Amino acid sequence: MLFFAPHPLVASLEAIEIYLNMESRGWQSSNDAQRKLIKGEYAERYDLGFFRRGRELKTFAGESAAKLNETLKSEGFDIRLQELGEGGVGAVAIMRAIFDWLSKPTRSSMNVGGMKYATLKFEEGFSVMNAINHNFPIIRLEAMGGYEVFITIQGDKRTIPTDSLVLQKTIGDIMTYAKKVSDDSDFFSMPMIKAKADIDVSWMEGLTISQKGKRTMTIGQAKEQVVLEVDERGVKAEVAAAVGTRGVQKQGLIVNEPFFIMIKKAGIKKGVLYGYIDSNGWVEVPR
Repeated sequence: MLFFAPHPLVASLEAIEIYLNMESRGWQSSNDAQRKLIKGEYAERYDLGFFRRGRELKTFAGESAAKLNETLKSEGFDIRLQELGEGGVGAVAIMRAIFDWLSKPTRSSMNVGGMKYATLKFEEGFSVMNAINHNFPIIRLEAMGGYEVFITIQGDKRTIPTDSLVLQKTIGDIMTYAKKVSDDSDFFSMPMIKAKADIDVSWMEGLTISQKGKRTMTIGQAKEQVVLEVDERGVKAEVAAAVGTRGVQKQGLIVNEPFFIMIKKAGIKKGVLYGYIDSNGWVEVPR
């Protein structure tokens, strides 16, 4: 299985900007995947306005990984942020797309590879599309709430996407050329789905944003998880994204080997005590 959901990632980046109240040059990318996200979805983050805030899309930001992890836990997700460090900021975005089918399917079953799977059989509420760059029909399923679901066989085992951004591009390229066609199929059948998976979005690490005249924030950790259920009632797709910037690491000088010491008194040119101290003179911590 492989999934990708860009909007929670975009919402989490936006949440960090809002939390910091930053006047910035925007997020600066350091690899091709980051550039695609920033120049694509993040540049069009006004799309987030189509989600109902507080219901379809929730965002949380703060400087405590523990509190953000509590939010992830209470919302039913397993991903967790590590400690952010001093000055670090994290954000969590939860997206939920829950909707019913326009025409209810019936539950059935099918045998594949010696296994029996539950299926959904649609006799209404679907249409068929074709694309010149894809060898299999594309099924459009009608749903409520402004949602649509598209299903098509992947087909070529030699080109199965193993990267989330490649998956997005592959499906996007197919849908670019998808057009409705006349079809006399009496029904459409597909497996029911119950899936939970983590999405590798580690390519977001290193993404930076600079506050004018102040600090630069860098994404040090990024995680995403999807939960998908498709049954005879409809679809329940839930996604959580969690990102965190690196905290400022304090720089210091540490004496951890023998050293010299000199004590001076105001008005006196020479030191009043000179010393060489090894571990014999250090104070041990009681055991």
